[in-house]
Amino acid sequence: MKKFFFSLSLVCLIGYSLPAAAQIIIIEPGCDPYNPCQPPPAPRYVRPVAPRYSAPPVARPVAPAAIVPTAPAGLGQTSGIPFRHWSLGLFWSVGGDDESGMEGGGVYLQYMFGPHWGIEGSLEGLVASSVDSYEYRDIFRASLSALWYPTGLKMEGVSFYLKAGIVSQTVSRYSDGYDTVYNDQYYNDVYYDDTTSGSSLQFGGGLHWRMLDGFLSFGLEAMIVGAPDNGDEYDSTGSASFNLRFMSAVHF
Repeated sequence: MKKFFFSLSLVCLIGYSLPAAAQIIIIEPGCDPYNPCQPPPAPRYVRPVAPRYSAPPVARPVAPAAIVPTAPAGLGQTSGIPFRHWSLGLFWSVGGDDESGMEGGGVYLQYMFGPHWGIEGSLEGLVASSVDSYEYRDIFRASLSALWYPTGLKMEGVSFYLKAGIVSQTVSRYSDGYDTVYNDQYYNDVYYDDTTSGSSLQFGGGLHWRMLDGFLSFGLEAMIVGAPDNGDEYDSTGSASFNLRFMSAVHF
């Protein structure tokens, strides 16, 4: 009987102590059974931000490249042909003034600075004979002139130019000996009268045709030469004259 009560008492004691043993109490810092901790705050709703719209880049228009017009045909040198600056030529000249006709020839040298402008020096000798008398004239001229090609000098083909410059002129006058006593026969002697010199201006123009890659040319030139002035109103060197030149030259 004693064993039964002892066993019952032991069972009751174990049954009372098991719940207490199974209970676990967790105490957080700052919290106690009389001051329970506050629950954590609810998460704050954040509204999603939509991506900001950016317009696509606009392509800027590109200005078209400048169009450079090609030079008109005939200006300056022809494609593939070198520009030849120097010219050396000969010419045959005919013309006349108030006294008589004249003819002769000469030589000239030219230099072209570019397709439009150049310079020329020439030496010329002319013989003039009077139809109404037995007087003759030997005329020597030295000139320096400027050349202008309005449309440019062509290395192949025909070019037009204008010309103006200064001329120095020397005139020697002489006549054949003549005596009416001996049946109007001429003597072989020549009597020189005088020699005068003066200067004047000349102007005109011409055409010339270049060929063989600009190496050779032929030309025609018309010039008006003013009356030479030697500073002596009583000693005339001559009157104004017109001259036509037929020219040929080589170029380098």
